This record gives sequence, C-alpha cells and structure tokens, in this order.
Amino acid sequence: MKGEDEQLLFDYVRRGEVKSLSALVTRTSRPLMAYLRGMTPNDADAEDAFQECWMRVIRSCASYRGGSVRAYLMTTARSVVIDRFRRRGVATVSIDADESEGLASVLA
Repeated sequence: MKGEDEQLLFDYVRRGEVKSLSALVTRTSRPLMAYLRGMTPNDADAEDAFQECWMRVIRSCASYRGGSVRAYLMTTARSVVIDRFRRRGVATVSIDADESEGLASVLA
C-alpha cells in the first residue's frame, strides 16, 4: 500500500485533485523548508527555492514513478539550489575540500 504522501501525489496527478496537492504541500513544508534553509544563505533565498521546487514538482509530477515523495522533493530541492548557485556564479564546495576551503570562504 502507498504511503499517505504518495497517495496525495497520485490523487493530484491521476485525478486532478488540487486539494490533495495542497495537503501534500502542507504536510511536507516544514521538512522541505528546513532543508532549504540549511542549503541557502538566508530565509528569502530558501523561500524562493521552496516556490521553485514546487513549480518543478508540479511540472514534472506526471513522470513520477513511485517511491518516497519526500526523497523526490529533497532531490528536486537540491537541484533547485545548485541551479540557483550556478546562475549566480557561486562556486560549489566539494565535500573533499580542505577546511581552509570551506563553505564560509566561498559564501563570504
């Protein structure tokens, strides 16, 4: 049996139930925003990324093939943040970078 998040997304995609999408956004907004706040320099960027993430999900959800909706959201959110940094010309940091080359030096 599908989880509740998966059922809500299924109901939106297959039946066009906007209430299901609204319920899914409500159920996932806290963890998604927490994730985005941890990846962006400020709340305004996190909020913009949140909106862009949901726009991407809505545009591509017809191709969703199952699995964890939250993982799907977090993967989409990660892509949104990376794309936003690339558009701004902000370098990304490798997890293998020396501490002297850490995130603080890139975002400064």
